[in-house]
Amino acid sequence: MRIGVALPTDYYNQLTPGVNPVDYLLDQARKLADLGVPAVWLTQRFDYDALAVAALIGRELPDITVGTAIVPIHPRHPNALAMQAQTAQAATGGRFELGLGLSMPEIAAGYGNAHPRIR
Repeated sequence: MRIGVALPTDYYNQLTPGVNPVDYLLDQARKLADLGVPAVWLTQRFDYDALAVAALIGRELPDITVGTAIVPIHPRHPNALAMQAQTAQAATGGRFELGLGLSMPEIAAGYGNAHPRIR
């Protein structure tokens, strides 16, 4: 069994005016690592890039696994996504796990895709 925590744990505090979402997520990950949590997972949002934040967390916290759950596939070219994942993997020293998916229709619509599906 694998144990981890999905970030952010309190999305509304992250959205407080003046709060930097990257600093906020890094702080949450640091607190969880200090408590012994072995992994953190990031969802893709409109206010930060999950792959970039995962790379930063993994670089700052060498004893924690980081991953995405999930990054929508429709707004990114596969080559660009592969390069981002390779960068995150290098930044974390091999502790990055990439979760991909179609996302929810409401999120997909925010990227201009009303009906996500795999062809």
